[in-house]
Amino acid sequence: MKEQKCSQCKTWNTNEKRCTNCNAPLVSEEVNKDYRELIDREDALKPATKAEILFGKMKQSSNPLVKGLYYFLFSVSTVYFFLVSIVLYMVAAMPG
Repeated sequence: MKEQKCSQCKTWNTNEKRCTNCNAPLVSEEVNKDYRELIDREDALKPATKAEILFGKMKQSSNPLVKGLYYFLFSVSTVYFFLVSIVLYMVAAMPG
């Protein structure tokens, strides 16, 4: 039996993930879950940037040239980030 004291209402709880009195999280998994839900709600409320809208339209376009341009830009950026990560790995590995 594991007893924990709630940090908010000071009620003792036995083998619970959340407080039986105030429903506050008692274990780190529940705290992380609550925090993740908060971040997801905030992200859902943020308006899309102009670049996100443009690339979304390019990806969904029926014109094969526009769609091809999107995939070309996506491929170039992927290769660029891959090469940058290799260089950063080499720089980090140099000191030993």
